[in-house]
Amino acid sequence: MRSARMIKITTCALAAIALFATSAWAQETPPPDQQQPPVVQQNNAAPQPVAQPAPAQNPPAQQPVQQNTNVYPAQPAPQPAPAQQPVYQAAPQQAPAAQNNVVEVHAGTSHWDNGYYVGEKEYRSAFLFDPGALINGVVNLEYEAGLARWLGLSLGLGINTYRGAFEPKTQGSFVAFGPEIGLRAHFIQPAPAGLWIGPELAVKYIAWRDNSGGNGGNTVNVSGANGTATATFAYELGAAVGYNFTFDHFLLGLGVGGGFGDYGSGIQWSPRFRLGVGAVF
Repeated sequence: MRSARMIKITTCALAAIALFATSAWAQETPPPDQQQPPVVQQNNAAPQPVAQPAPAQNPPAQQPVQQNTNVYPAQPAPQPAPAQQPVYQAAPQQAPAAQNNVVEVHAGTSHWDNGYYVGEKEYRSAFLFDPGALINGVVNLEYEAGLARWLGLSLGLGINTYRGAFEPKTQGSFVAFGPEIGLRAHFIQPAPAGLWIGPELAVKYIAWRDNSGGNGGNTVNVSGANGTATATFAYELGAAVGYNFTFDHFLLGLGVGGGFGDYGSGIQWSPRFRLGVGAVF
């Protein structure tokens, strides 16, 4: 019972509240004819143009493709350029040293060079036999080496076998041998060829002597058994001038000179003639 009464009281209270709320809303809300239209706020700014979408353009008409009726041969594909190889410069080569004996020059290049005539070949050594010395009773062998272009050194062996044509008759025959040396200045052609002039020296050992012309026909050796021999060594000092002609490796030497010598009978002067044949190399 009590709960039913509470339910009724609660229902009546809620109804009263709803009636009061409805009457209050009705007083505040005016009738529809008295309602004011809503006020729209005007904007004084100029209306902005609305971008219209661009009309679609028609695609360009396709041009008819003309077919080429001309037939051309196929062109080869271009080849790539070859890679450049690095260029190396050769190291400067030194001129080969001149040989000691022969210096070759190209044929046909004969010319004057610093006062010298340069032929097709230049030689540095010469060897000859001098038959011209036989007139003085001497067998002579000679070797000449070119020390420089204009200077030569001669070394020889002289053998006195009999009395020469220019020796006094009072001097008997003798046999002597020894070295001969000379220094020669060459012109026109390099040594040992061409024109030359220079001094000569010879030192010889007297191995045997015949003094028949001075002691009544006695023949003695240099030991001096009968006291007639006056010297064991002899010498000659002189000078000569000549010209050495060269024909390939053949040598012809001509010359003349003179000198003083002592072979035990005192100092005497005698001429010298040169007619030598030999070879150059």
